[in-house]
Amino acid sequence: MTMTDASPGANAPRERVWVSKWYRIQPSTFEQYELFFEPDMVYAVYADESFKSILLRRDGRGEEATEIGEEYVDVPSSELLDNERSFAIETSGIDRIELRDGSFLFKPRLRLVTGSRTYDFYHPSRTVETGALAAELSEHYSDWIKISKSAAPFSL
Repeated sequence: MTMTDASPGANAPRERVWVSKWYRIQPSTFEQYELFFEPDMVYAVYADESFKSILLRRDGRGEEATEIGEEYVDVPSSELLDNERSFAIETSGIDRIELRDGSFLFKPRLRLVTGSRTYDFYHPSRTVETGALAAELSEHYSDWIKISKSAAPFSL
């Protein structure tokens, strides 16, 4: 089991990979998600939302998201979609998983590419290590999903 920036529960199922503190960018907000990779599904568990405006932005949303991830790490898969803003992607529909390292200019990105849609998630820390996550995902999904890890364009 892998988890970025915090330790998961010791008795979590081995086939579930927990990825913490990643968010999606929406037109006026940042949506925080805890990601759970399982053999047949990837679950994006909605954790929180913050406005893009600096005046309206909330601090501490990453820590709150990790707390939600800790609550959900041991629950059955059927309970991961309790929130109406949570969603799941079938792994059979994923063509590619891409991880991009962070740099001075770019935040790390986790991209899930399906036949009909692309899901981009970003990490708030430019220095988060994506190599261990790429290795863990390669171990679980190398048979049918192409996983690529690349440096950010224009790295300094």
